[in-house]
Amino acid sequence: ASGQNAFGGNLVPTTDNTYSLGIVGKRWSTLYAQTTNVGDIHFANDFKITEVLTDEGLDALAIVNSAGEKVVVFDSQGNIFFKGEVRQLK
Repeated sequence: ASGQNAFGGNLVPTTDNTYSLGIVGKRWSTLYAQTTNVGDIHFANDFKITEVLTDEGLDALAIVNSAGEKVVVFDSQGNIFFKGEVRQLK
C-alpha cells in the first residue's frame, strides 16, 4: 500500500467544535490548504494568539500570556501595542 487514501467530498464531523484531528503523539506533519479559518492558536507554553477588539473598537490580534494578559496587540490600522517595555535581545 502507498500509505495514501483519496476521496471526493467533504470530511465533516457530526458535532460542531467537539472532535480533534490528530492527538498528542499522533500529529499531522503538514497541512496544505487554500484557505484556513481558525479560532485561537494555542501554544505549549500556554500563550495564545486570539482575535480581540481594541478599546477603540478596532479589530485586532493579541498575543496573550499564560496569565490571560494581552501582552502585544496588533490593530487593523497597523498599530502595535505592548504591555511591557521594548528591549533588545542579547
